[in-house]
Amino acid sequence: MGKGIQAIIFDMFGTLVRSGNPEAEIKKAFGLKWSYKDLEKAFTGKTPPEINEEYVECLMERFGMRETKENAKRLQALLEKELDFVEPFPDAEPVLSRLKAEGLKLGLVSNSWAPAISKIRREFGLLGFFDAIILSNETELFKPEPKAFEKCLELLGVKAKEALMVGDSLKHDIIGGNKIGLRGILLDRAGKKPESKEPLAIIPNLNELPKAIKQAMQ
Repeated sequence: MGKGIQAIIFDMFGTLVRSGNPEAEIKKAFGLKWSYKDLEKAFTGKTPPEINEEYVECLMERFGMRETKENAKRLQALLEKELDFVEPFPDAEPVLSRLKAEGLKLGLVSNSWAPAISKIRREFGLLGFFDAIILSNETELFKPEPKAFEKCLELLGVKAKEALMVGDSLKHDIIGGNKIGLRGILLDRAGKKPESKEPLAIIPNLNELPKAIKQAMQ
């Protein structure tokens, strides 16, 4: 791996785990006037861990929805549909396993909704690879705010210059991390090929990550 690199920090959704877009679906279905940024922060903050009556009531109150049985039923159905999409990408576990075997520390920083994290913990072994985990639904630390990245680095015991950030969001993962000196590799699964000098490299899948790390650090 690259000279001086001791840790790799990952984003979760869109990077390691496939998911729907529940924030956008909620905004559209209920005509919410919230900005996407505010909606995401409210949605991925602390809530009950499962999609049940308590969870649905919490979200309706948080979003200022009319707390009717009809709205509760619609919201729960929408969330359950989006949760069905949540599963690891096929390239996630092999790459995490390889990096771990090479002696790198692994961190996770994610704007996460609680039921999705519960499903990942219950059905998949992905979180077991990480030495430090920062989830917004547990810590209320959100990307691209510096504190989310700084806390992960603190738990890993490394400096920003000794780590790399890997994620699918140029704004949240790469630019956010760069603000504290954390260099990033952008995962472009959709092939959008963004023009930006911020990432050290842009890769189409995680299988290309070990090679990208070596090339970026030469």
